[in-house]
Amino acid sequence: MLCYAVAALSVTAALIIARWLEINLHTAPVSLFLCDVMLSAWFGGIGPGVLAVVLSFLAFAYYFVPPIYSLAMEVQQIPRFLIFVLSALYLYIVPPVF
Repeated sequence: MLCYAVAALSVTAALIIARWLEINLHTAPVSLFLCDVMLSAWFGGIGPGVLAVVLSFLAFAYYFVPPIYSLAMEVQQIPRFLIFVLSALYLYIVPPVF
């Protein structure tokens, strides 16, 4: 249960930081969401990793892909979203190398 809480809280923290950065710096820091996926998958395993991936996809699509505050997206934004999706899935699937 703790692993799922870490996954949800890390995505929430990334969303708060990303929204703050977007307001102040006018950029969408996708790397924060990718770090959450890595943290959740490596710390918690399969279930929390999937939760972090899904929550990151939803947060990114809702808050950063125009039109914002909607899960619908403009056709021009689909490649941007797909690159994010592929990056997150890659980070989730590839095991850590220490």
